[in-house]
Amino acid sequence: MTDTITALALAAIDAHEQARSEYSPELSQLYSELAARFPVIRREEVERRGLRDAFTSGRRFLYLPPLKDQELWLPIASVYLPAEAAISYQVAFFAGTGVYDHAFGVRFESPEGSAAGTGFGVHNYYHAQLCRDLRPHHDRATLIDWLPVTQPAFPLDAVDDESLLAAMLIALYGASFLTEITRALGELPASVKDMRLVQMQPVYWRVSLPGKRVIYVRGRQAYEPKIISRVKIQFGTRRIESVTATSYLESDLADRWVWSESQGVLLLEPPVS
Repeated sequence: MTDTITALALAAIDAHEQARSEYSPELSQLYSELAARFPVIRREEVERRGLRDAFTSGRRFLYLPPLKDQELWLPIASVYLPAEAAISYQVAFFAGTGVYDHAFGVRFESPEGSAAGTGFGVHNYYHAQLCRDLRPHHDRATLIDWLPVTQPAFPLDAVDDESLLAAMLIALYGASFLTEITRALGELPASVKDMRLVQMQPVYWRVSLPGKRVIYVRGRQAYEPKIISRVKIQFGTRRIESVTATSYLESDLADRWVWSESQGVLLLEPPVS
């Protein structure tokens, strides 16, 4: 059975392969140059051995989907295991026409110190910080020698390996990547569900109205009284039959419902057949 962090990694690999089919000639050239310098770890090996074990032998790298900014960045990652209870997801970002034209590194790490059995350290919390190389093989992530690699260390909304990897993927691709995570896992792990950023995602309230009419209203889990009040004002009815929360994300509903905005209430109406 595939463990959670392996399933998350496989989702990222699949997303990269899908994006790779649409690479521009420039990005394809950069990918080829990177692959010659940073060998690609194959999906089959990650799936067969698991993410942790796949990185314990040999020097290979996980290729992730490109980031869209002012220019396209191609990230690659390695997994570093400094101690049995510690993990570090190390990511280098590349852009431009040559490998180190534009490049920098970031590592996403579990608490240092207590997790490694060495007492409490200054980074004894889940965090992200800049890096100049990718461990364990110390491959250069950047040629910027003055890059600060100790501080700052940014706290992350994570409590275990699963939520740490989810935090990394969301940092790279935004909260919409939760949809990819949900597809990969079937259901979000408890530690990911408990992440504050996940709890901040929209909840869709299924509102049953007279005449078997059903609408969806976007809100938050804790806002049920406000949702009911807004729907009553919107439709001028006190006969709301039921209001129940769903866990749909926008992309799940996009093909089945037509969006309309009215008086601050986001309604999702069934498409006309």
